[in-house]
Amino acid sequence: MKNTNDKRRSQFPGKLVFLIFVNLFIIKICNAQSITNQLSDKDTRIFIERTEGLIKGYFDNLTTIGQLEIADKDIFIGNLIQSSFENEKVRVVNDIDLTKSTPLDFDIKTYLNNISLFYSSSDVVFELKQMSLSNIFYSTDFYYIKAEVVREMTIRFQQQKKVDTTTLEIYVKVIPDKLNPRIYSIKKQL
Repeated sequence: MKNTNDKRRSQFPGKLVFLIFVNLFIIKICNAQSITNQLSDKDTRIFIERTEGLIKGYFDNLTTIGQLEIADKDIFIGNLIQSSFENEKVRVVNDIDLTKSTPLDFDIKTYLNNISLFYSSSDVVFELKQMSLSNIFYSTDFYYIKAEVVREMTIRFQQQKKVDTTTLEIYVKVIPDKLNPRIYSIKKQL
């Protein structure tokens, strides 16, 4: 004869797991809704405007790096990374080496240093030709925008001129309550 307590005990772990799953699902939905509600219409406009300014400023600064003396370059790059990027380990596509003899991606600090190394005896100018921003998406603790950017790089060396145009995807994130966007990835559009 089976004890009714044994039958109840065997069903108990299944019910417990189910209840835990349901509670975690409800908590996740509540968190997603609260994050969505944290970015007001005004904050959304500010985030988009600041993202556009961040990306335009970044391209203006790329041209400046190519014209700096080595002593000034390190301080300038440090300030640019601090003001525009999540950290100095952010991965970016190597779109400045037209010979394709170096790695396909760098951390942002190496990438910025290489502008002067690759083009130290030439003029290099970066120009933002076109930019389109996606909608604002959210993750568990931050919002992000994907910007599609057409970048033109013009290299002048003696009497020669080379123009390279690349389409990049720049991912920019913002944490609620700070509204200071930072670039966290730059990839070449496939």
